[in-house]
Amino acid sequence: MKARLKTVLPAISASAALTTALLLAASAPASAAPSAATSASAAPASAASSSPSNPWIARSGLPRQAAERLQAEIDAQIMAYGGTQISPYEVAYNGGDVIMVFANPVTGELPTGSADRAETRQPADAGPPDAFAPLTPLTTSYRYGCPYTSTAGWTCFYQNIDFNHYSCGGGGACGDGGRMLQVNSCGNQSLATYGFSGQTSSWVNNTDAYVTVYDGNNSLLWSESPGGSSAYVGSADNDKAVSFWLIC
Repeated sequence: MKARLKTVLPAISASAALTTALLLAASAPASAAPSAATSASAAPASAASSSPSNPWIARSGLPRQAAERLQAEIDAQIMAYGGTQISPYEVAYNGGDVIMVFANPVTGELPTGSADRAETRQPADAGPPDAFAPLTPLTTSYRYGCPYTSTAGWTCFYQNIDFNHYSCGGGGACGDGGRMLQVNSCGNQSLATYGFSGQTSSWVNNTDAYVTVYDGNNSLLWSESPGGSSAYVGSADNDKAVSFWLIC
């Protein structure tokens, strides 16, 4: 079941068009795999998008070596769990209801620019939709890299503590600054579907709904209140989240 989730945070009025993020798939690199439901066994046999001619590498604006390192991580994600690459930093599932965001490999920070986050963008007012046509940014705000607009919010799970902020010391060679999984669809969902089982250390809930999170025994780990956040889930619950329920 899909539902539009209203943000509980102040935001400038805008028309949310989250599912249009997948417009970029029309001209996506060769590594773009089938939708979220695609199993690892049905994924492409090779990550062809790692080639130097990959347009995502050029569009990232990163130094070549860093851009190729980032693309290799995205290729590995798609190879194992399917999905569609929609920006230099993002892989989308379920028509854009679930998005995996990768950190900038130079700074270690989650990107928040309109050129880097496809869910913040919509087609230009004039002309046919095209992945490389000029795009008009939506009014989207971020809390620790987790997006929300005036009409929709996301709940986000972070690989590292402090919303991935302190996982990288800088210096231009951070490597993996930590991934973030963002969701705006209701219901019970498995983190394993997206390669995120047993990896959550912090969270942000930018929706107006409660989220409950469970371990592998289906025991409750924690509950997320609307508009809530936690910089660290605690040593008892760290890296134990296996599934969650967005109650809406």
